[in-house]
Amino acid sequence: MSHLRSSVWKLWENPIFRRYCRSRLRLRELSVALLLSVLIAGFIVGLVSSIGVRSHETPVDAARTGVIPLLVLQGLILFVLGTAQVAGGMTAERDEGVIDYQRLIPMSPLSKVLGYLFGLPIREYVVFFATLPFTAWSLWRGQVAWTVWLPLYAVVASSALLSHFTGL
Repeated sequence: MSHLRSSVWKLWENPIFRRYCRSRLRLRELSVALLLSVLIAGFIVGLVSSIGVRSHETPVDAARTGVIPLLVLQGLILFVLGTAQVAGGMTAERDEGVIDYQRLIPMSPLSKVLGYLFGLPIREYVVFFATLPFTAWSLWRGQVAWTVWLPLYAVVASSALLSHFTGL
């Protein structure tokens, strides 16, 4: 019994999670998604910096201006695309009868839920993490205190999980 409890949190050993990692992190689809998100995030940072220079803002204020558009981009990735992937994936699994098959597998319900919760939107998580260097640069350059951005991103992460749970 203790083996089952300890293995629940070893997500990399979860067969459902590994299945979606293999299918959703294929090089072609992942590279397109990463390229688009990095281009958009880079465009946001570059545009905000150039507008700040042209409008004679300080570099600190110009960098701070880019934090909100980056947060909107990250929200679209996590909340819209991620939740749509979870809801659509669960609907497809139910229609194909895989959910009934999963009930017969000797895994705890928590393991199954965690496999779907983190496996279905894995590409969106990777794309979100690819935008974080741009956000980190804007926060560092804008001299935003960690006491401001840490609670903000804690709310974003917990809200994204809640949204994905709703999709489940």
